[in-house]
Amino acid sequence: MITGIVFVIFVIDRLIRNLKVNFDFSYQNANKRRVVL
Repeated sequence: MITGIVFVIFVIDRLIRNLKVNFDFSYQNANKRRVVL
């Protein structure tokens, strides 16, 4: 039971980190495009 809860928390943490990385990456790309324009 406890291991299941830990696993769920781990998966959610990974998902949030991936979303953050993708968001930061797309944000930087948008800024680069703005600078080029």
